[in-house]
Amino acid sequence: MVKIKVDFLQDIKGLKKMIGNRENVFSVFGYDSRLTENGELFFAFKTDKNDGNDYIKNALKKGAIGYIGQKEIENLKPEKTGIIVENTFEFLYEIAKKIIRTSSSKIIALTGSAGKTTTKEFLYEILKHKGKLFKTRSNFNSDIGVPLGILSDFEKDTEIAIFELGTNRFGEISKNSLLIRPDIAAILNVLNTHLEKLINLEGVLKAKLEIFDGLKPDGIAVLNYDNLYTKKAGDRFKNRIFFGQNQGADFIFKTINKDFSGSIVKLAYKGVERELKTNLFLSTHINNLAAASALAMAFGCNFDDIEKGLKDIKPQKHRGQIIRYKNSFILDDSYNSNPDALKLLLDDFAKTEGTKTIILGEILELGGKSKEKHLELVEIIKKYGFDKIYLIRGDMVYPFEELKKDSYYQDKVYFYDSFSEFKERFFSFVGERTNILIKGSHGTELYKLVEELENV
Repeated sequence: MVKIKVDFLQDIKGLKKMIGNRENVFSVFGYDSRLTENGELFFAFKTDKNDGNDYIKNALKKGAIGYIGQKEIENLKPEKTGIIVENTFEFLYEIAKKIIRTSSSKIIALTGSAGKTTTKEFLYEILKHKGKLFKTRSNFNSDIGVPLGILSDFEKDTEIAIFELGTNRFGEISKNSLLIRPDIAAILNVLNTHLEKLINLEGVLKAKLEIFDGLKPDGIAVLNYDNLYTKKAGDRFKNRIFFGQNQGADFIFKTINKDFSGSIVKLAYKGVERELKTNLFLSTHINNLAAASALAMAFGCNFDDIEKGLKDIKPQKHRGQIIRYKNSFILDDSYNSNPDALKLLLDDFAKTEGTKTIILGEILELGGKSKEKHLELVEIIKKYGFDKIYLIRGDMVYPFEELKKDSYYQDKVYFYDSFSEFKERFFSFVGERTNILIKGSHGTELYKLVEELENV
């Protein structure tokens, strides 16, 4: 467990004043006063919409033993610690910088439009036999999440650290890359995501390229050879590894065979080939495995290390899990969605045997291109001829209206305004002899279908 003493913070840039108890030791860190835990060091962040300094007293009442903020609390109890700073965001960043700069660990960072968390988890399984590991927890991949994760989980004797960096705006990944200074950095893909602020694919690439801003001079860039944007970006790096299915990649992978029980994958690197059995079904997961394997090779691993790690690699909850419920096989990929990943998923699902039911939730954060991107699904759905199509919420109404114009789909396609409206219909057919795919952006709440199914 990470422990930070008050005196560790005394020489950090941005400190204005310390009040109260100077002997406290912090091991729990948070910034939501509603979720305050006993013993917590509470960070009071001030944003355009909300001022965390207004919630300091509430956090202290709920068990926080200290706070970092821009306001001095009067009549602070003597057992509590107050740390008044110029800017809470910047002070958090400087604490994390001090922690990580005292470490000699090897730093691996990865970003991409899709598959970041899955790739991170796969890489962790491959490297866990190589030394003491740190990985960003859950989706702690933002400009608050990354430094807060360092405070919470990064220990002095960490030997290997795996960071997942995400963003929906310019500048965020750059700041985190400059914080962690990676030895190895990867872009998994550049896809149509977060277009509200990143505008287009060129904007997405620009934001993702920020991961190399902090790459050490002798660091290694790992890039997707099959993605047009990341392939072009590779020209700027001398020390790089391309992974992909196409000839020309340094690390080549190919799926030999697959079904709901798993896949056989052939990997090739520097003239050595190996066929490996995996527990993975989705093409996106095979892509994530290839990326994780290429990162492992950049770290210095070999195929024996990868094969050893494969034994514990499996899809995470709501990220491509295969669930058997009575007579139904459910492919649960409901954690999130984007147009490109959805197209690959539909292709995988279409190749399964038996009747096929698809449940697709609205794809969020597409900005002005939302209608266009949703309508692109029409031809894909028609190509595969699924047996039942349920479209949930918002802009999914556009493909619904188009499909309804086709007499073949009159009794096959349905639209529901919300998860709650659709739920009863779902439980009326789940368990019947059909394969079911569930996919949607997190905000559509389709992941709750499987969670409620587990409680039936």
